Amino acid sequence: MKLMLFAPELLLLIGSLCLFMLSLGKPFGRSTAARGLTVGLAAVSIILCFVTLRDTGSLFFDAYKIDLFSQLFKLVISVGLFVVVVSPGAEKEVRRFLDTVSVSTRVAIQREPTGMLDATALSVGATYARRLTDKFLVGGQARYAYQHLGESIFANVGVDLDSLTVDSTFTKTNDVSGLSFEIGTIFYPGLWPSLKVGMDIKNFSQEFEYKDEPFQLPLTFTLGFAVDLFEVIGLDGGNSLLLAVDALHPRDYSERIHVGAEFGFMNMAFIRAGYKFNYDIESLSLGGGLNLALVGVGLRVDAAYSLIEDFDDVLRFTVGASF
Repeated sequence: MKLMLFAPELLLLIGSLCLFMLSLGKPFGRSTAARGLTVGLAAVSIILCFVTLRDTGSLFFDAYKIDLFSQLFKLVISVGLFVVVVSPGAEKEVRRFLDTVSVSTRVAIQREPTGMLDATALSVGATYARRLTDKFLVGGQARYAYQHLGESIFANVGVDLDSLTVDSTFTKTNDVSGLSFEIGTIFYPGLWPSLKVGMDIKNFSQEFEYKDEPFQLPLTFTLGFAVDLFEVIGLDGGNSLLLAVDALHPRDYSERIHVGAEFGFMNMAFIRAGYKFNYDIESLSLGGGLNLALVGVGLRVDAAYSLIEDFDDVLRFTVGASF
């Protein structure tokens, strides 16, 4: 019975690994057999979720609780996995997102400037998370993304580029939008109360298209941990020194590492520093923040300064309130 309870999780894990191989664009991932295996596992997982929908129980010494909510959650994930792998283009090698759009600076009509590039991006999402036990949390997000990269000017068929006029060209707006999904978990092993291990898979999406060039959002797998170092060494005085490390595996780039630390004074004032490894233009970031309570309202103000190569450095401000 215990194995039957855990069967949907095992199938989802195997199916996710197969989907992950597909996303890497390697020879195995591009094979029809890999895609067929993933579709089959997702379909079987949907059936198992229906069969075990009303079953309840616990696993791993009550660290993982199975109830109606978790069964429904697994059913939604199984259906989502099935939809992703049967969608057109699941076996195609994915190009880098930034390489799918080429901006031409060669064409100038009557030798006039082509103008400024108008670029806009928007992302709006809804997130839901639930603590299944005192040691295990799970959550997901659905996000709508929109991007506008100006307009492209094309010459009509048969027109000589040296004799272009306004009448011999046409303009196409570079707009794209769609939905993407993210799922993540947090686990508290119990070695120290503050120690937590997290896993996140983001940018599950359909295939989009720019100028007849198909692409998908950069699927990224993240694994990391965080812990209060003061708690580890037994230094308890109301202050904290949080260390966080994340390892990222994006399918459109090599592996990356994020390392960050935060010193917190009485949960009121914070100083932060972080470094990103294996990035082209990003590296060191410094920042701080204040956490205040005013007339029953929690107010948080944060600032961060990031070094950027080849461009101006970036200064960010965040203001939040809690009731």
